[in-house]
Amino acid sequence: MNQITLVIGLMFFLLTTIPLTLGQVDLDSPISFRFTYLMSDKSSYEAGETVEFEAWIINNSTEHDLAIYLTANSPFISDDNPATRDTITSDTVIIPKNTEGSIKVLLPSQEERYGRQILRVNAYATSTSDETITADDVTLFQVQFEEKPVSRIPLIGFILVIAIVAGFVLRSTRSELSDIKD
Repeated sequence: MNQITLVIGLMFFLLTTIPLTLGQVDLDSPISFRFTYLMSDKSSYEAGETVEFEAWIINNSTEHDLAIYLTANSPFISDDNPATRDTITSDTVIIPKNTEGSIKVLLPSQEERYGRQILRVNAYATSTSDETITADDVTLFQVQFEEKPVSRIPLIGFILVIAIVAGFVLRSTRSELSDIKD
C-alpha cells in the first residue's frame, strides 16, 4: 500500500513540475543574448543629476548578428514625453555573433528623488539578417541617490520640550524639598 502511494506521489510530482520547468525556457528562439554586467558612472547621485548607465550584453548566437536597444524605466527618470513616461530608450547597437558589446544610456533624474531607486532595463534584439527573429531580456539595477536631508527644527523643538519639562520637575521637587526642611 505504501509503495502505491509513493509511486502515485512521484507521478504527481513529475507531471506537475516538468511542464513548469519547460515553460520557463524558450527553446525555440534561434537567437540568444544576455546581460553580462551593468554599470553606472558613480556609486551615489544627487537629485536632479544625470545618471550615465552602461549595460554589457553578450550575443551567444552563432548564426546571427543582433541589433539591440534598451529601454530603461524607473520613477526617478525625468522624461518630458507623456507617451513614454518614466522611460528612456537607447540607440540601437549592432553586436556581432559570439561577441560582447555595450550600450550606454543617459538617464536624467527628477529633482525630488532620494534613497535607493530601482531601474528596470529591457533589452530587445532583432537579427540583422532576418527581422522576423526577435528576442528580449529584462534585468533590474539599483541606483543610489543621496538620503533626504533631515530638518533640524523638530530636533531643536524636542530638546526645548525636554528642557522645559526637566526645569519644571526640578523646580517643583526643590520647592517640595524646601517645604520639608522648614
